Amino acid sequence: VFAFREDSARGDGRNSRVPNHVSRWQSEVRLGLDALIWWCTIWKGAPSPGQALFNLHLRDARGARSKERQREAQPPHGGRQGEASGGGGAPPTTRLQRLLLGLGTVLLPYAWSRAHSYLHNKLERLQARDPGGRDESGDRAAVRVGRASMLMSTAERTYKVAEFVNFVVFLVGGKYPTPLQRLLRLRLMYIRPHMSRVLDYEYLNREMVWQQLADTFLLLIPAVGELARYARELGAYLGDRVPYSSRARAPRRRGGGSGSGSLACAGE
Repeated sequence: VFAFREDSARGDGRNSRVPNHVSRWQSEVRLGLDALIWWCTIWKGAPSPGQALFNLHLRDARGARSKERQREAQPPHGGRQGEASGGGGAPPTTRLQRLLLGLGTVLLPYAWSRAHSYLHNKLERLQARDPGGRDESGDRAAVRVGRASMLMSTAERTYKVAEFVNFVVFLVGGKYPTPLQRLLRLRLMYIRPHMSRVLDYEYLNREMVWQQLADTFLLLIPAVGELARYARELGAYLGDRVPYSSRARAPRRRGGGSGSGSLACAGE
């Protein structure tokens, strides 16, 4: 699912041969794949394959902070010994946090892209309907569409600035990689803090093999189409050549037949 989602997210190069009726529903396909990934990982409280590879999972940072304060308030030799400081005892995410994270990472990008496409297509239709700008109602509608598009562009630039600031803060503190996770107080913490940090590259090797197979199939599919076209053209060419050879022999047969008929008549 992860690999197919990455293939569907590509909009250049290898997807240039995708039919129009398929590329038209590309946003819906990506929405379905993102929703499936969110349902199988975040909503069920399970880490994604990449997070599991690095021994990470999402946890509620508010509960982790309160537990850290409780440990700091305890006596030096009180309480449980050897508790994980990397987030192993942090509480899981709440249903509201998981739902808001799904809305922000799955539904909001889809609605935003669809709104962009709607405004762009509507502006093109208005300009095609009144190219000279003589219709006042069309001008007012075009102005409203232009203002809405400008507001969306301003919101996008503002979010990019906030994302850059959050990235700088993340490089310093290392807590929240995205602004949405910072807003919801969701942190990636170790599943087993005392686990050895030796990485197993078996999953990465499988991913590379799958990626190479997908790239090979994407290269072979157009070649199969071209071979089928060449086969059809060769069949049509050979089919055009065969009647000429049969027509070349036809006069001899007719001549022989007429000669035999004349001999038969002479015999009579």
